[in-house]
Amino acid sequence: MSYKFQFNCLKFSFIGAFLLLFQLVNAQSFNDSELSSLLTSKQKQLGGNFVAVITNADTSIYKKEAGDVHSTKTVLPIGDCSQLITAMLVMKFVEEGKISLDDKIATYIPSFARYNKNYITIRHCLSHYTGIKQEKAGSRYAKKFKSLEELADHFASREIDYNAGEAFSYGLAGPNIAGRVLEVVGKRKFEVLVKQYLLSPLGMRRTNFNNTDFSAVRPADGANSSAEDMAILVRVLLNKGTYKGKQVLSSESVDELFKIHTTSGVIKTASRLTEGMPYTLAGWGNTTTNDSAASISLFDFEGNTLTIDMCKQYGYVSLVKEPQRLEGAIVTKEIKAITDKEFKSQCP
Repeated sequence: MSYKFQFNCLKFSFIGAFLLLFQLVNAQSFNDSELSSLLTSKQKQLGGNFVAVITNADTSIYKKEAGDVHSTKTVLPIGDCSQLITAMLVMKFVEEGKISLDDKIATYIPSFARYNKNYITIRHCLSHYTGIKQEKAGSRYAKKFKSLEELADHFASREIDYNAGEAFSYGLAGPNIAGRVLEVVGKRKFEVLVKQYLLSPLGMRRTNFNNTDFSAVRPADGANSSAEDMAILVRVLLNKGTYKGKQVLSSESVDELFKIHTTSGVIKTASRLTEGMPYTLAGWGNTTTNDSAASISLFDFEGNTLTIDMCKQYGYVSLVKEPQRLEGAIVTKEIKAITDKEFKSQCP
């Protein structure tokens, strides 16, 4: 080996080591002491067994496992956070021209026409404007149905509380109906479509919508995932649909997901956690710019939470092992207050 070749190898080894050190320093620049103290003090509210991850647009910069959840790779039910995955899959179908957000549901599911629900659109489903009487929170209604087709027909037959598009009523009906539309259009089961279009391309190997009890797949709240996998999903959105240099979702689709769909007075059902917050196609708006949310959060009654801040370019994922009702989700607002101080806004 020549001296020149040895020198070049040494030079590139030094550069590689420097870049690795830079990445480590950058990843460790997040001051986690205050956040760790909060999570430790709130461990009971989070059920004792939970996992939390904070990610920027490139990589996870903070991880905490508690109780008997020993890894960010641990697979847990993610509840209503499933709706983000479903909304992203809908937008993939929109991008490919297979559907439009303003298509009538009855075009794809005839039972909606039979029950005089002709005016409900896919957009109504994702934004919770269907007007269909919602199931009680925490009910196990889906277990009596063996397919998403049966579940969607069930919602078609339910009475309405409001005319479609007139009032926001958060629940599980809309996303489940939208998921059934994708089955009809895609000619495959929802769980197969989501794997094909999103999970496999993103390497989210620990995420699925499979049920061990063989009940209906639930696009609204039936996903299982890990904090590590959900952090990938956050990074896709922070990067306007790009992941590892590959465009998984168009920037226009990401913008559509963050558009606000509620106005003052139309929200008929909201918890004390989301009171006063507008809703997009992908979650509750924390901060807004014009007609879009700069930051969104998803919560469920189990205690799982997910926050994506487009201006400050970070996201937070917290998954709990046991249902905690709203107690676990309430901690999220305290977490956001702490993490917000660590990131400078990139929005004008």
